[in-house]
Amino acid sequence: MEKRVEVGQLVRSVAGRDRGQVFVVISRLDERHLAVADGARRRVARPKTKSMRHLEPLDATAGPLADRLKSGEKVSDHELRAALAGLPPRGDPATGARAAAASDMTLEEGDNGA
Repeated sequence: MEKRVEVGQLVRSVAGRDRGQVFVVISRLDERHLAVADGARRRVARPKTKSMRHLEPLDATAGPLADRLKSGEKVSDHELRAALAGLPPRGDPATGARAAAASDMTLEEGDNGA
């Protein structure tokens, strides 16, 4: 079953060093590859090339930014960051909560962890 991904759609990386990171699809390069950016680590001027096999499409778009991307207009990194700012934190996809193990790792005052 082929995943249908549109320009302006939000996607999550499921493979590679950027696993778990959410990106906006900037353009379609060919049948299997997309250019994605988040405006921070991957900027619009130098988007990341990702295989569609390594991306999970999300049921969301970048809003009005998606229409501008589809029409070929330029968008700024600031606009991309703003579009992604409303997303829940990375973690459990069902709740958007961070993993409980990370919160258990806080050290008490005076405790050096040894």
